[in-house]
Amino acid sequence: MQSLWQRSACALKTACRELTSARSLSTSAPTWSVYRTPNGQLPVYSEFRNARTRELTIIRKIVGDPNLVRQTIISEFEISPNEVWVKGARVEVKGAHRRALSEWLAKKGF
Repeated sequence: MQSLWQRSACALKTACRELTSARSLSTSAPTWSVYRTPNGQLPVYSEFRNARTRELTIIRKIVGDPNLVRQTIISEFEISPNEVWVKGARVEVKGAHRRALSEWLAKKGF
């Protein structure tokens, strides 16, 4: 029996292969994807920093190029490039945008 870690790693490898093959078949397909949590929710979170004076919206579980996610958010939401950061495999957006980003990802089919 596989552990949860092994199943997650296997699913991630399979998804990366599918994403790569889809990219080679069609140039219009997005080159990134966002996986849902085990409960079926989108991984979009609000985080408070600096004694709750600074709110960030965080998108996690990005497969592919997070810089493309950043550029897409900047262009579609008209947010300043100085307010969107890539940190590892996640994107942080300054401000309270959790609901808007969740709806946007759902419309895109994630």
